[in-house]
Amino acid sequence: MKPTDQTYPHRFAVIGGDLRMSHLARRLTEEGYPVSLFGCGTDCLPDADADTEMRICQNLSKATEGADILILPLPASRDGETVHTPRDPACRVTLSEITDLMSRTPSLILYGGKLPQEFLDNTREFDPSAARVTDYYENEVLQLRNAYVTAEAALMTAMELTDRTLRDTSVAVLGYGRIGKYLTRLLRALGADVTVCARREESLFEAAAEGCHPLLISESDPMGGLAPLCRDHPILFNTVPAHILPRDLLMSLRPDTLLIDLASAPFGVSDAHVREATAKNGLRYLRAPSLPGSYAPRDAGRAIAECILGMLPHRDSLDGISREGGTPT
Repeated sequence: MKPTDQTYPHRFAVIGGDLRMSHLARRLTEEGYPVSLFGCGTDCLPDADADTEMRICQNLSKATEGADILILPLPASRDGETVHTPRDPACRVTLSEITDLMSRTPSLILYGGKLPQEFLDNTREFDPSAARVTDYYENEVLQLRNAYVTAEAALMTAMELTDRTLRDTSVAVLGYGRIGKYLTRLLRALGADVTVCARREESLFEAAAEGCHPLLISESDPMGGLAPLCRDHPILFNTVPAHILPRDLLMSLRPDTLLIDLASAPFGVSDAHVREATAKNGLRYLRAPSLPGSYAPRDAGRAIAECILGMLPHRDSLDGISREGGTPT
């Protein structure tokens, strides 16, 4: 609903996050909505000119004053306890503070990305019907947009860290989900020789149909079934959030192999094994989660904004929510 319909003129509070959140806020102001920001950095306004619809606040109370929509970043939290505020390290907003705020303000609606399960469980106490708390990253279109930006950023990262072209280079992609599929297609378009490693036969069948070499990941093999990667694969991309790259494999990779880990925690390898392989075998390991926030924050932030704009409630959709929160019996 556009704010020209005065039956429900939304006011937004954006808390934490990387540069995506400032671009998200700018997109909301383009629709005429006022936005307050906290924990996004003092230089979070995308443009140098003053914008009366965007204001930076010094605390959570000021940012949420008069707001009916609260937006948390993607991911909402890294540690499961505090809101992720990488651009304002001095800022500390706990998820319990957000829960308390929501319970005290029955009219407040929250959108967050990758909301921790414990946080969601706590909100059920005052929002049993889950009408007021939404994880926007469950939106499939947003996940696809995010996956494409991640894949494009991963290619750029590999190009910057190597002294060779991707054309005719043997590259391995571990995992064949959203990111793995986009990454494979981009690599193939650039002329790379791509091996796709996956745990499911169906994924390998798809990858082979796309012109890739399929390689089954095996948990029973000390090398994970990935021994062929040790021969001539100078660049590896991991997209699987599990320790699928065993120590024996890491220690057997050719010197100066570049491993770019795009997965979320717990990532594709253990920290101890990476340190050992780096010291003894010259492995170059880069952990690169949340690439959209550094590579293309404008497009990634606006994609989140578009997703949330499509979810905004009409006044009549909230009639069932009581002033104490929850739904009437």
